[in-house]
Amino acid sequence: LSGQNGEYFILRDVKGNNIDKKVLKEAITGHQLVTTIDSDFQNYFYNRLQLGLEKLGRTSGVGLALDPQTGEVMALVSFPGFDNNNPAKYLQVETKPLFNRAISGVYNPGSIIKPLMALIALREKIVTPIWETYSSGFLELPNPYHPDKPSRFLDWKAHGWVNLRSALARSSNVYFYIIGGGWKGSLKGLGINKLKEYWEMFGLNEPTGVDLGGEAVGFLPDPEEKEKRTGQIWRVGDTYNVSIGQGDLTVTPLRLLVTIGSIANGGKSPRPFLVKKIVN
Repeated sequence: LSGQNGEYFILRDVKGNNIDKKVLKEAITGHQLVTTIDSDFQNYFYNRLQLGLEKLGRTSGVGLALDPQTGEVMALVSFPGFDNNNPAKYLQVETKPLFNRAISGVYNPGSIIKPLMALIALREKIVTPIWETYSSGFLELPNPYHPDKPSRFLDWKAHGWVNLRSALARSSNVYFYIIGGGWKGSLKGLGINKLKEYWEMFGLNEPTGVDLGGEAVGFLPDPEEKEKRTGQIWRVGDTYNVSIGQGDLTVTPLRLLVTIGSIANGGKSPRPFLVKKIVN
């Protein structure tokens, strides 16, 4: 992109006046990079995300839009931003504006994991689309050490009766707790080993191969790793937490979007990219 500098030989007299000039090497113009970014969409996305973060009193966030059929990245925003004419100014800033959160940050996927959970549950025949459960706003597990203090796993509200469609539409935590970890013998649940098997099948622990440097890889927990790291056994509550994208499960925003995009694209997952072409 930068091209090549030219070289000139300039002859001056004793007073410093130029009296002759010879070209030793012609300057070469750099190539033009054409990206997949939709500039209008990018500007809109940037402004809306910035406004949303300000309303929440936050400075950090990620915005991504991807064409699931081609892998083209239509918009990519990482807050806080920086002036690329003076990057040295931001090297010691606490909020790390030079850090590309979209591809290098690893975070809990949260409720965005729920469509994948639904797909796994259907494929494993854990539930049918019309199977229902009741969300009173929480799920409680007995505490063998403190019977008067059961472990409570919260929904964000009481949703009442929910099936697969309504649980996705309302983002019911209780529904996905149950299909992930089971409930009182009424539903077996997928279990952590089956979940990890599918996470790996969808590549959640692999880079996407995007044409940008510094891509990170998330983390997929399992019972053996937890016990080795913490000395604690894996509990049903751990499965509940990862079933709604919390706990120790982490992915990059781009990896998560590519995975969800593969559901929209019939299981196909093209490599995401930003460089459409380079023009001479």
